[in-house]
Amino acid sequence: MLRVAVVDDEINTLKYIKKIVEREFVSNGIECEYFLFVSALQFVKEQNINNFDIVFLDIMIPEFSGFQAARQIRDSNCQTRIIFITSNEESVYESFDFQPFNFVKKDCNDIFEGRMKYIIKNLIHHLKQNNTIIFKLSSSEERKMEICNIVAIKSDGNYLEIYCCSGTKFVVRNKISDYEEKLRPFDFIRVHNRWLINMRHILQIDYTNEEITMESKMIALLSRSHKNELKRKYAEFLRST
Repeated sequence: MLRVAVVDDEINTLKYIKKIVEREFVSNGIECEYFLFVSALQFVKEQNINNFDIVFLDIMIPEFSGFQAARQIRDSNCQTRIIFITSNEESVYESFDFQPFNFVKKDCNDIFEGRMKYIIKNLIHHLKQNNTIIFKLSSSEERKMEICNIVAIKSDGNYLEIYCCSGTKFVVRNKISDYEEKLRPFDFIRVHNRWLINMRHILQIDYTNEEITMESKMIALLSRSHKNELKRKYAEFLRST
């Protein structure tokens, strides 16, 4: 269950944001526990006890601002996703210092709600890759990994090489088609009869030389028969992020 905080000094706005967020997560089957704060300082105290997964954080809060709260989040090196709420467009540029997931400008209800829905959709898209998958290394040994940490899978005969974000790899005995089905909903795509890649980790696609540069400078091969599908799927992926 996700821990979601909403921080705004206006109680009506606080309840309105929570209503939108809760409705979107429920419609996507994601269970959350919600915490409402009219004080950014009080939020930080709770954050220091038990980190939130997501915070919708108003910037312009008296006494202790949203930026001050965001600074404490980032100084603690936790992975809380910050969505800034602001009525001041100038503050948007300052917000980039805190690596927010996104920001929403306070506007008329229809525009604000539309923007919130769009951001939550993207947020859910990213959260999907936090799911884990289990690889059987042998009859008695397993390896559990977060999907987001898998860069690519390469078939080598009856074995698969699993490439990780850390730059390491490990080997399992299995068919690539088995993992293609499991990982398709999580932005993985087959680009070659021997390669299955995570589009999140693409650095560059060279359609002429039929190569894909992935994170850690790993090169995956691209077959001619998969080019058009990759172009279409990768464009869809970029639009959704």
